[in-house]
Amino acid sequence: MKEEWLSYAQFRDEYPEDEYHIIEIVRFDKGDIDTALQKITKVSSRILKLNLEGTLITLSNFKKKSETRIVRSKTRRKATMIAKYVRTYNVPDFPISLVLALKKDVSEDEIEGIRRKIDEILKVI
Repeated sequence: MKEEWLSYAQFRDEYPEDEYHIIEIVRFDKGDIDTALQKITKVSSRILKLNLEGTLITLSNFKKKSETRIVRSKTRRKATMIAKYVRTYNVPDFPISLVLALKKDVSEDEIEGIRRKIDEILKVI
């Protein structure tokens, strides 16, 4: 079983619906992003223990976040030098969801069994 983290656009390109069964496990549309990520991590770790034949994918929209640091330092001639560093990175944003992608060659009975196992995990959490 593999685990991936993709944006929705990448997911549509890499996992077309005519080749994969897509099972949405949990979805968060609003609230606290950190709480949503904690719940997704907890659910995904339990699903990974089932060792299914498929790919567990966390889907998210990403937004850019930048961090600015201004550093002041004295030079040898007592002048103040100011340097500005800007670091930009992507952070997950809503909507965020956890899906399981299974190949189409998996039978419907197996999929129902997998859904039952996932429902049991979701009841516990």
